[in-house]
Amino acid sequence: MLLMGGEEETSAEQSRPSETDSQPSWKSEGHSLPLRLVNGRDRCQGRVEVLYRGYWGTVCDNSWDTQDADVVCRQLGCGHSLSAPGPESDLELRLVNGVDRCQGRVEILYQGSWGTVCDDSWDLNDANVVCRQLGCGYAVSAPGSARFGQGAGSILLDDVACTGSESFLWSCPSRGWLSHNCGHQEDAGVICSGGPKTLEASFMGGLPSRYLAQYSELYSGIDPHWTPCGTDSGLALRLVNGADSCLGRVEILYEGSWGTVCDDSWDLNDANVVCRQLGCGHAVSAVGSARFGQGSGSILLDDVACTGSESYLWHCPSRGWLSHNCGHQEDAGVICSGGLLGLTLGGRGVLTWLCTRNLNLA
Repeated sequence: MLLMGGEEETSAEQSRPSETDSQPSWKSEGHSLPLRLVNGRDRCQGRVEVLYRGYWGTVCDNSWDTQDADVVCRQLGCGHSLSAPGPESDLELRLVNGVDRCQGRVEILYQGSWGTVCDDSWDLNDANVVCRQLGCGYAVSAPGSARFGQGAGSILLDDVACTGSESFLWSCPSRGWLSHNCGHQEDAGVICSGGPKTLEASFMGGLPSRYLAQYSELYSGIDPHWTPCGTDSGLALRLVNGADSCLGRVEILYEGSWGTVCDDSWDLNDANVVCRQLGCGHAVSAVGSARFGQGSGSILLDDVACTGSESYLWHCPSRGWLSHNCGHQEDAGVICSGGLLGLTLGGRGVLTWLCTRNLNLA
């Protein structure tokens, strides 16, 4: 964790170093400049100070973000940054109850206590701010309805309406601190691209805990990053709301926003193009009727009619961009052979895995 004091001038904080001051240093203009973090609980958190011309001075927080903080942490041998707060130095952000630090319920440390965020109006713009602030890449999903469990503290923010460009979640428009009309059953969550691919909480709820470690070992062998593949002239493709990146709702990044594909005429030829483009093997199924949930962006393509040999989904014949007669209840999905194929619970609670690898449940 890195806590910034946010002073705009160094003169107020200047002080002569003692003879015992000894800190890791960086090179700047041919000189060795020691760096330190002060007023934190240990040497790996606190206000950033640099020894310059014999005096310790501070760093202004203008444009200060987790990329800057990562440089400081690495320079001091303190791992990676968990937070890069500016003037609101008593605020911190975290994701909890996920399987890694880059997914989970959104919580903010406010006035010394952790609290949650309500899911009213919660969307990918808000989630992107969270992911970027935590150094976790971009948002894959912005789940609500306490997907990662209900919190226990105060509900701190409601009706959050980020543009996606803010440096801190609390800089986004909202009702204000502690003003809400929510219960913890509406706690907001985030799944970021920066952590390892993992089961979404909806699947984990049905998986016996004694199998999680074995599944995690199997899962770690698959490509460890969520990445939109098959980029082409500003376009990108992904599958979302599945248990891994090789199954889910089909989404395309078009003119800076993610949108869906209508399931009219959607078949295995279309699905094979998606799977091959994403490096996910061949298509096992081409599902429709929003099997993986309804999207929220534009419906970008309709009546897609691939031959199966195209390199990119958007090279297939279709009605053209944004021309359709569909609703999101018709969003198309794909199940590819390259990853986990599904998890179902039978009527008697019998756990059934459909994987491309052997998973011993004995």
